[in-house]
Amino acid sequence: MEAEKITNPPPLYSAWFGKPVLLVVALRQCHLPLHCSIIAESNTCVRIRILPVGWEMDVEKKLILAVEEQFGPSNNYVN
Repeated sequence: MEAEKITNPPPLYSAWFGKPVLLVVALRQCHLPLHCSIIAESNTCVRIRILPVGWEMDVEKKLILAVEEQFGPSNNYVN
């Protein structure tokens, strides 16, 4: 197996860049749903923007359980 294929995996989350998504993240024994937009991706992390507040954070890929595209108005989020 070539070393380049191991160190540079293809981007898995690029199809959702800039779209509103529901990201389910494992946090200890809980599954945390995050309404966000994926803005960047590295080998180990995904950079997201929390909606509607606009905060940005990195989430490790190994903690992501599911990604689901959101349809409809984006102002229905619970505070």
